[in-house]
Amino acid sequence: MSQSRDLEVPSLGENEPGAMLNRAQQRVVTVTMQRLERVLAEQDSLLRPAPALALNERILDVDDATAAELRALAEDARRELREIAVLCGLAPTRQSTRRMLQAALSTLWADLEDTRPRKLHGYGEVSPEALSNLGPPIDRLIALVDAMQSALAVDGTQEQGGSER
Repeated sequence: MSQSRDLEVPSLGENEPGAMLNRAQQRVVTVTMQRLERVLAEQDSLLRPAPALALNERILDVDDATAAELRALAEDARRELREIAVLCGLAPTRQSTRRMLQAALSTLWADLEDTRPRKLHGYGEVSPEALSNLGPPIDRLIALVDAMQSALAVDGTQEQGGSER
């Protein structure tokens, strides 16, 4: 039997749940069920009114009857998903909220750095107004993202090592 690099999926005996699937099969079923679970959670979120945002507006254009039908169908899907999880011996994957936020903030920090007016020249000539007016609020946003990263740092160190000003 070949060794798998994925040691998270335990070897199952013949009488244990999930024994009907080999490791690769169990992995593909797990990943698909996890994706379904996330889509169902996102659907629930999308069927609720969105918070007011400055640059992103989501229009709740699903009527109440359709939303109720979608919620009922999602609950049925969750029930089937749980049954498959038990039948196949699928274990949940743990994800750290801290690490997810750190990853998102790290990417956002890099993107914000690229929106500094002096770096926008790659997209065309930067006006003097942009240089003087856009720079300070971008700097403040970068500082706020740095502060969020610091708040999430386990040992108090910053992943980015600070930002250039």
